[in-house]
Amino acid sequence: MTVNVDSMIHVDCEVKDCAAEFFLNDLPINFLDSNQQLFSSKVAHTFLIPGINRLKVVIFPNETPSISQIPYEAEIPMKEGAFALIRVAEYQVNSTPGELDGANVFGELTASLEQFTDQETKPFIAQIDFTLPNSPFPAWHWVMGEPINLSMERNNILAFVKRIHQFFSSGNGAAVADLAQLQIEDAGKAIPSRGIDGLRRDLVQSIDEVKINNEETFPLDETMLDFRVCGGGKLVQLINKDWKAMIRTEEDETGYSYPYFCFVGKVDGKLRILLSL
Repeated sequence: MTVNVDSMIHVDCEVKDCAAEFFLNDLPINFLDSNQQLFSSKVAHTFLIPGINRLKVVIFPNETPSISQIPYEAEIPMKEGAFALIRVAEYQVNSTPGELDGANVFGELTASLEQFTDQETKPFIAQIDFTLPNSPFPAWHWVMGEPINLSMERNNILAFVKRIHQFFSSGNGAAVADLAQLQIEDAGKAIPSRGIDGLRRDLVQSIDEVKINNEETFPLDETMLDFRVCGGGKLVQLINKDWKAMIRTEEDETGYSYPYFCFVGKVDGKLRILLSL
């Protein structure tokens, strides 16, 4: 298998008549509510690891990300035929994700609510493992990161988030890119057609435009922060209790907000941005 020559590997997520969160290798990839969005697809290279990979679906997760998988009891109307699906597939360049004609599916999990009719508590959780054959991917920096003890390191992580937020708010893309350099290097290896320099330039430009376009950054509300340890205990997701990114712009008149969904971890004892969605 080659990397980014004639094809790209995506993780597809789909819901029908339910809300679900999707995980790949203990990385929260997406949250979809069928009342708002039915399908999404992301380039998956830096989420994948050599050998065995795991897909997981959490249907009707608990109310905030950090407790999303903790059981609860509530009456939620469940429609017949409701399901959630996650798939890792290799698509030819310029093809449409979700259209499987000519695609190579490595792993797929469909969780139908019919599977859980006898289960009294939620969320409904399903998972499967699959093997990525002839994986060309190296060990990403997030895989090699140091374990995170959130209770002991929360204050340091909060201070780091405030730095990211300050740079983002001021449109200092170069400073954010410096904090994310290891993530950019991984992405550059995964997508060589873009390259490390190109990906860094794109990130710098997108954040610089926050200032150029006079966009307001959503303020950090410490009562809303919902740090979540993931990635085998080596990453902390920067997400709020409302499932929105901690680092993002205010919504414009169309309702659009530019979110910087990212994960921080430790390498050589220092916090870094090691992964982004």
